[in-house]
Amino acid sequence: LELETYNGGVFTMTIPKGWTVEVGGQYAEFWYKITNPAQPSMVFFGYGVLSPFHKSADSRQLLSYYDSSGIIGQGPVLTDVSTAGILNVWEYCRQFQIAVEGKALFPTLNNIQVYGTGSYSGYYAGYGAGSGAVETVSVGTCTAGNGDNCILTVNSALIDLDVMGTWGGNWFYTAFNVMGVVGPMDTYDEYLPVLLQCMASIQFTDSYIQQSQSSDFPLADNQSSAAGLSTIVNAMYNAYQQVAYGG
Repeated sequence: LELETYNGGVFTMTIPKGWTVEVGGQYAEFWYKITNPAQPSMVFFGYGVLSPFHKSADSRQLLSYYDSSGIIGQGPVLTDVSTAGILNVWEYCRQFQIAVEGKALFPTLNNIQVYGTGSYSGYYAGYGAGSGAVETVSVGTCTAGNGDNCILTVNSALIDLDVMGTWGGNWFYTAFNVMGVVGPMDTYDEYLPVLLQCMASIQFTDSYIQQSQSSDFPLADNQSSAAGLSTIVNAMYNAYQQVAYGG
């Protein structure tokens, strides 16, 4: 792949030349989705903050009573607290995004099968209620929106932020850094290291990082530092190697 530097104003990123860039959100909620227009099943993405992931159908129903917008009560229920759990409700998340944002932010991934999920201790270790964040990478297969059979490697950190019982109880999780690489099976080994390198290359401007610190959703260090991003992409690469080749 021939690479180029993409300048998004408040950030720069190394991407494959000619690929389509979609971005949205602000500060910690910033997200991107970068797709090969010649082969749309090749895509890599990163979503800073996604919420809520309800702990049960009962907690979702209870919480909906406190939500005048009617939006929170539509959120997905996460029965498996891991990246695999997010993948299990991927299409539900897409429908929730359509209800909230007017469009699906996640790429279309059908028939998802997870073959392995590994945990690691990263930036969010010990953060949040209970035993802290659940930082995991899942590897599996799926069918892309264009019908291609693909491999996926996806990361997330799931955190119970409701430490003080703001909503009357610890009823939902928040997902941080839902980052993934999806691509056709026959070229995945070749392109995964390159696309992970691209994911780790994102750099926000100093002024944008400073502005975020006075917002409700400041950029975390691992969203804006090379070291923090390297921890994530290394965990993703190692998880794929473990599932695909046993090490």
